[in-house]
Amino acid sequence: MDTYGFPVDVWEDAKREAHQAMVTAARQETTISYSDLVKQIQAIQFEPHDFNLFHLLGQISTREVEEGRGMLTAVVVTQDDGLPGQGYFHLASHLGLDASDPDAFWVSELRKVYSSWRESKAR
Repeated sequence: MDTYGFPVDVWEDAKREAHQAMVTAARQETTISYSDLVKQIQAIQFEPHDFNLFHLLGQISTREVEEGRGMLTAVVVTQDDGLPGQGYFHLASHLGLDASDPDAFWVSELRKVYSSWRESKAR
């Protein structure tokens, strides 16, 4: 597994911390900015526009899609416009999802993520 120069255990800790922050946002049916997300990750100090952060988020969303819960990273948005970054939509296409209408796709994924985490508080 590629950990982008970080020890595997540290990378996995960072993924757990990011995942938990995003799940919390999903259960509250809200979003979290990239800036606020990186503050929640203690294992690795990321910057909001860090390519390593984007890879970490990609791994999380890939796993969530495989589990049928939707792209959890739909809850992560920029402070500027309150929308996900372009990498989110590129990943969606890479995962075989139809993001040809980005706004509609994002709203649909948000609803799916919110529903998935609302229905199972035990995850």
